[in-house]
Amino acid sequence: MNYVIAVRSYRRSEKIKKQTLRILEIDNIPKDKIYLFVAPDEIETYKESVGPEYHVCDGGKNGTNYCNMKIQDYFPEGQYIIQMDDDINFILRLREENDTCARKRFNGRIEPKGLKMYNTLSLITRGKELMDKHNFNLWGTCPVVNDYFMKMGYTIDLKFCIGRVFGFNNFKDVVTKDDCRDDYERSILWYERDGGIIRFSEVVVDADTYIGSGGLAESRTIDKMRKSCEYLLKTYPKYVATRKCKSKYPEIRLKRIS
Repeated sequence: MNYVIAVRSYRRSEKIKKQTLRILEIDNIPKDKIYLFVAPDEIETYKESVGPEYHVCDGGKNGTNYCNMKIQDYFPEGQYIIQMDDDINFILRLREENDTCARKRFNGRIEPKGLKMYNTLSLITRGKELMDKHNFNLWGTCPVVNDYFMKMGYTIDLKFCIGRVFGFNNFKDVVTKDDCRDDYERSILWYERDGGIIRFSEVVVDADTYIGSGGLAESRTIDKMRKSCEYLLKTYPKYVATRKCKSKYPEIRLKRIS
């Protein structure tokens, strides 16, 4: 299977080694499959930190969406790409009912209740198999790390595929424009293009979203998130509605498409 892993990272040259790269190392993903996309002025810092085995590439310095474009431009048309954030703690799968194995610890954390660590290559392989089966070009995972909201299987209708980990075939006619909710926009655009997307109902990714320094934690403001809401509501009224919740940011949801 011909795949590559593209990791967006910003000011996390040490953190990435303890989280995302550590997950990939444990799962025996070859380092020459892994490409780190970072700001131009951080390339040398990352090379010194992670070592020469990884590809460290120019991810631009103009935000999340520009980095997405750099990733798509870097790889050829049709390339199977797995894109990941730099702060992943676990890739998890719902436990089977008869699974009584003790919960494991990783990086000082314990597997969440009802879930267990899932092998990265198994996810990559299964995602590709399902995309080929249904003739779709995007797969993603559940957004909420809570076994109560999960079940075995997958869906093929419009569902939100969170940006922490997802896989896609690199067709460059799909271009996101939003910097804060590119994962919502990506879900919509691939659904429109192919008529469906794969979302695993039993797989979820735990990450340090909005926590600590670096990454999106430093760039997302209430004003930016408000403008993101306005853009998505205006551009995709068929698919997007406002959502009321306890978040300090204005939020949206994807409508159910019959």
